[in-house]
Amino acid sequence: MDCDQEGGGRVKKIELALFFLSSALLIGLTPVVLEFPSVDATYSYFEEYFDLLEPETEFKDLRFLGMNSPGSLLFVGSNPLPTFITPIGVKCFSIDPNLKTELETILMKSELKVSTGGVVTIKNNHTPAYVWFNYSSTGMDRWILLSLFLVENGLAEYEECRVLREDIDTLLSEASSKAQENLTGQWKVVISSKPEGKDTSKSSGSTFIYSPAGSSEVFTYKGEVDIFKVIMEAEKPDEIEKNNDQQTVNDVKRAEDIEKMREFSGEGLVEILVRHVISKSASSGYYWLYVWTIVRNLSDITVHANPTYFTLICENRVYNPHINTYSLKEYFDAVDLYPITYTAGWLLFHVPKASSYTIVYDWFLGKPISKKIVITEKR
Repeated sequence: MDCDQEGGGRVKKIELALFFLSSALLIGLTPVVLEFPSVDATYSYFEEYFDLLEPETEFKDLRFLGMNSPGSLLFVGSNPLPTFITPIGVKCFSIDPNLKTELETILMKSELKVSTGGVVTIKNNHTPAYVWFNYSSTGMDRWILLSLFLVENGLAEYEECRVLREDIDTLLSEASSKAQENLTGQWKVVISSKPEGKDTSKSSGSTFIYSPAGSSEVFTYKGEVDIFKVIMEAEKPDEIEKNNDQQTVNDVKRAEDIEKMREFSGEGLVEILVRHVISKSASSGYYWLYVWTIVRNLSDITVHANPTYFTLICENRVYNPHINTYSLKEYFDAVDLYPITYTAGWLLFHVPKASSYTIVYDWFLGKPISKKIVITEKR
């Protein structure tokens, strides 16, 4: 499918037509097209959503610094430590670097307001919050709720939240269902009948086909779909690691590079090492790279470790961990690291064949940690 080339949230002409047509089914809602000339992009929204910001809302004194992903926004306030915010009521999808840059640019060029609305829950070191950004049209500033913006454009799906405002909860749920139905943005799910001759006694009777944005890969899954649990058979760590130590390294330089890769790197507060890198052929000159990495906290404060802090540099291009990372057994999960503790797990990257790869861990409180990695096993 060539729709990936247009960006997961970018609204194409045909998608706009579907958007306006389907919006007629949502009684009382008037569709609008949001134009962002700075990134040459258009997104969908509804006129009535602009009225959701209540005049008496109290906002946090925070300044937006950037984002790891649509679900991980970095702010700073009076406290010197950064504050991590996740848009409330949604579960964000993995997106390609170009689309991430596009969204980050839109937010950086906008005024942002953050309200927790009484929420005190911390989720993976992130505070769920109502994040609003201004949009200028017809000579006046209007406020867009980021959660609804992401769901409407297929960049996130609705996630139940007990403390969510009832009206916003309803709108998010309906918008998420409509985006999935229309295959908007990252939703590329096709529902069809199960093939004839198959036993349907243990299945919902449907086959779901999922194609992540930015990838030509198509994965098929039978039954109820959690789009964040990737449709891919998880590799078992003991299977991935087997024979690693049996490899014979004849080249001295290669042996030295592997040794360096397996040493901790960093400035003494947070350090990383890479133990295993396994490559598996994909298609069209691309490879799956399975990277087993360890992050340790040597500081006297609690710090957050997150798979989204990792990127892989290949041929001068930056790659985020593939969404299939989250289907691996013992994948690198988000966790708070207490002083003198560590965490470890698998990351998965979908990258072209290259002469060298560099993994980068950008944890915001310190300088990014870069490490050259070497393939230790081919499959």
